[in-house]
Amino acid sequence: MKIIIFLLLFVVSLFASIGKIVSYDGDVSISRANEIYKCEVGFVILKKDLINTLKNSRVRINFNDNTKITMG
Repeated sequence: MKIIIFLLLFVVSLFASIGKIVSYDGDVSISRANEIYKCEVGFVILKKDLINTLKNSRVRINFNDNTKITMG
C-alpha cells in the first residue's frame, strides 16, 4: 500500500502545476508531451512544458512562487 501511495505522489509531482498564463499577445503556443496547445489566459503551465512565441509575440507567466516573467 505504501508503494502505491508513493508512486501516485511521484506521478502527480511530475505533472504538477508550476504557474499559469496571465496575458499574451500574438502567436504563442505550449508544447506538452508531443501535443501543442494554443495559448489562453489561465492556461496552467506544467513542468517540462515548452512555451513557443513567434516573431512579435509575447507571453506573461506567473509562477506559483510569485515569480513573474514576460518572454517573447
